[in-house]
Amino acid sequence: MKSATTGWVLMEVMVAVVCLALMLGYVQRQQAGLDQTLNEILQAHARARQTELQTTIGRLFATTIAIDQPIDTVPKCDVCRGAPLHQVLRYEVNQW
Repeated sequence: MKSATTGWVLMEVMVAVVCLALMLGYVQRQQAGLDQTLNEILQAHARARQTELQTTIGRLFATTIAIDQPIDTVPKCDVCRGAPLHQVLRYEVNQW
């Protein structure tokens, strides 16, 4: 009689473990989907901020800046790297 009861308890534990494994698998798939969606939203937000920044710089300084430009193609001279902008910013900071 005792071995029959032990067998049923073992069977119930096995079913509970299988249910738990199925539930954890489902939660993991849902989390992976949410992570992918969040990553897409973050990338879209970063692209929107870059475009907004590029547009603002274009309006303020009457120049176009290619955001996707490789770093090797960016000029190294001070004028090309924003020396006038640094001068304006220094002036504005010194006005405070």
